[in-house]
Amino acid sequence: MKGYKIIAAALGAVLLSNVGMAQEIAIPPLVEFAGKQITLLVQETHQLEDEQRVSPRSLTPDGQLEMTPANSWTSGFFPGILWELYAFTRDNQWLQAARSATQKLENEKFNGITHDMGFKLYTSYGLGYRLTGD
Repeated sequence: MKGYKIIAAALGAVLLSNVGMAQEIAIPPLVEFAGKQITLLVQETHQLEDEQRVSPRSLTPDGQLEMTPANSWTSGFFPGILWELYAFTRDNQWLQAARSATQKLENEKFNGITHDMGFKLYTSYGLGYRLTGD
């Protein structure tokens, strides 16, 4: 029985010795890769958007990009991604794309019949205001 307690204590010490040790992650290459992917998404979004569908949401089972209307609770996420890319890179490409995507949600500022305003407006207008003061 004593042997099991010693083994359990040793195993616990080994496991706990790695607590708090973080893996180093090279952020710039990840942001560069994300930028390439989002560039494609912006291009695809411009081809598919119309008066009703303004923001990408997901892929259909056959791999087609599904767009969502401005009143959807997920409509602010895409502008938010663009604002976050701008925050990290300060690249004017992302600033312009973020402003354009955010502008498509303008009427949602007056939508008083939803509880999802934070999802739509904080990730779009909120991040934009934080980063630019506009």
